[in-house]
Amino acid sequence: MENREPVDSNQLLSSEKTGAALAHVSGVFFPFFGPLVAFIVGNKSPYVRYHALHALIGMLLLNAFLITIGVISLSISLMNLWRHYQENFQNFEWWPIILKSAVTWIIIALIGLTNTVVNIIQGIRAYGGQWPKKSLTTAIVNRFLRRPQPAISPSQAS
Repeated sequence: MENREPVDSNQLLSSEKTGAALAHVSGVFFPFFGPLVAFIVGNKSPYVRYHALHALIGMLLLNAFLITIGVISLSISLMNLWRHYQENFQNFEWWPIILKSAVTWIIIALIGLTNTVVNIIQGIRAYGGQWPKKSLTTAIVNRFLRRPQPAISPSQAS
């Protein structure tokens, strides 16, 4: 990736703002392909490329988190099943399984809803010509694109 200077948001074209907003919003409907296509198609615009990569890496981080939660949940379930098997299923009850499943699905639904809202807000900000706020995803994108980390102003440090 080329090392480019940050783009002045006042000099952005309407098509660049639209492309950057679509990169975020497309992640709601097409989680990997939307931001990836925006990254490839918007390669001429650093603004679109930055937002598309930001949306793509955000999706990858979210899915890594969800897979980790799923593996932990499955491991706990298998350990409990093995324990019940060792005890000949004498104390086996269905309600803990149903409760754990319901709580897991509610948490996944809330994470999905939060992701949708965050993507829409980021799309609105991108359309307004704003760069993403400082976060883990922003730090990864800046490192990937070899952009310098923005200095923290004294008002942000407190």
